[in-house]
Amino acid sequence: MPAQNNLTLTDIEFLRAVEELNNNPKKHWDTDIGEMPANTTSIRKNTDLTQEQVKYRMGGNGNSRGFETETEERPQIIISHSAKPTDKGFGPRSVELTSEGQEILKKAEETVSKITNVTRVINETKNM
Repeated sequence: MPAQNNLTLTDIEFLRAVEELNNNPKKHWDTDIGEMPANTTSIRKNTDLTQEQVKYRMGGNGNSRGFETETEERPQIIISHSAKPTDKGFGPRSVELTSEGQEILKKAEETVSKITNVTRVINETKNM
């Protein structure tokens, strides 16, 4: 099964946010506090994802989605950067998409778009 088929809508929202925040950091809140613009704080503040949803996908702990590691089912999707020490403690963990992650996100978004278009056509046909 292709890797993009294993993604939930929440996974896609997370990966989309990572890509957007890293590509356009000046358009979003709190992108200047981690090694990469897409960090735990900026992802939470710029999406509807909860702290638990973000933490689960960021990696770096025993209970994560596993996007930061390569498996038999899929390549590594993100590079997870550890929190860096600051004068106030530790900053947030940050992430970036790998080239494989960018491709998986692109294909997943295409799949979601096709499903959305099919749903729209079905609803339009029902309303005729």
